[in-house]
Amino acid sequence: MEKRGLYLFFIVTLFLILIPLVNSQQPIQTQINVNTEIGLDIVFPKINPLKLNEDFNFNIQVYNRSNSIELNNITTNCSFHLINSSGHHIFISDPLPYNNDHDHWEVNVKSGNFSQSGRMSYLVDCVHSSLSSGFASSDFEVTITGDALETSNSIVYLILSINALFLFLLCLFGGIALPFKSERNDEGKIVAVQKLKYFKVGLIFLSYVLFVWLLNLLFALSNNFSIISQYTAFFEIIFVVVNAFSFPLFVLMLIIMSILAWKDLKLKKLLLKGINPD
Repeated sequence: MEKRGLYLFFIVTLFLILIPLVNSQQPIQTQINVNTEIGLDIVFPKINPLKLNEDFNFNIQVYNRSNSIELNNITTNCSFHLINSSGHHIFISDPLPYNNDHDHWEVNVKSGNFSQSGRMSYLVDCVHSSLSSGFASSDFEVTITGDALETSNSIVYLILSINALFLFLLCLFGGIALPFKSERNDEGKIVAVQKLKYFKVGLIFLSYVLFVWLLNLLFALSNNFSIISQYTAFFEIIFVVVNAFSFPLFVLMLIIMSILAWKDLKLKKLLLKGINPD
């Protein structure tokens, strides 16, 4: 009864940890000043999740709101502010460089500013010589892979993780619960070879394989969700170490089963002759 309660606790705990991930990828928020009919409209491309520790070029275009004419740095000056998840300005470009070849403002932000995964934002502020000023801001995600899981993919990972945990606990329970020693009668003498011991050894190894799979799923989740990204290195190290032992343990399992089969064959011959091995 205590074992069932422990297994149920693990299942519920993993469920509570993973269920927020289904909706954890928040929509990108964009804000542009819209309180006047004249002034500046600042336009920038949509930013997909950025990859950790990689440079990125931010491109900005500015238009006259009243007539939609594109402006340049002759009449307009802009500044760029990069803000981390803690609200600190970690990079400022003022004035923002203008690219005459492509007619837009452009700044290359070095990889060191994207050294931590999570949600970041940037603010662009532009001032025209005669028109009102304008500003725009947007946030974006920084992930290890540069990808973000959609809700549908999150649900798939959630289901796979729960299934992996359930199968792992089921196989582990079977590996622990199944008998290993040979069958004995009331007098304590061996009467038959215990064949279930092979299933016991096999289930213990299978539970190890399922544990590796579960770690792989958790590692993949931590790569794409900022709320658990701080555990990415931990899951990676544990996964690499545990996975490295998979093949040696498989070989060890085959050796153990071979030894058990050889001993059981000798035991069976003795029992057929009516000799008690004890």
